[in-house]
Amino acid sequence: FFFFFFFCFFFFFFFFFFFFFFFFFFFFFQAEDGIRDAQESRGLGDVYKRQVIDIAKNVKPSARGEIEITSVNNEYLKRGKLKVELFGRGMAWLDTGTHRAMLDASNFIEAVQTRQGQYISCLEEIAYRRKFITKEQLLVQAKKLEKTEYGQYLKTVAKTARIK
Repeated sequence: FFFFFFFCFFFFFFFFFFFFFFFFFFFFFQAEDGIRDAQESRGLGDVYKRQVIDIAKNVKPSARGEIEITSVNNEYLKRGKLKVELFGRGMAWLDTGTHRAMLDASNFIEAVQTRQGQYISCLEEIAYRRKFITKEQLLVQAKKLEKTEYGQYLKTVAKTARIK
């Protein structure tokens, strides 16, 4: 049981941290240089990836010994390349830099999902609502996972979501 719990716990946080970092960085903080070059060359992501890596290499670790995303954002700000949008209602920034903070984030996510009956960062749901996949494609994914709570959630999304 311990290994199952341990695996689930770290799988959930790896998925959550990866998706939240991607969503946060690419949708709320947009570096504006190199857009034309990126679109004409290898793609927008390559330019930003190189910039972030270069910036992170020069950032000094915090008192916790970590490279903080705030330091990276501050560097974009110094360069005049940071576009900031305030988080709206329903958005939250969760620091997961310590074991305790990771547990707090997990408890927060679990509470929101349980009380609202909606999954946070459900990639299939996001893809469906943004019309990247069809209802049929969503149901194929739900069928693969039909014995799980997640698969049942996908079926519910397919039945109840209003797609315009």
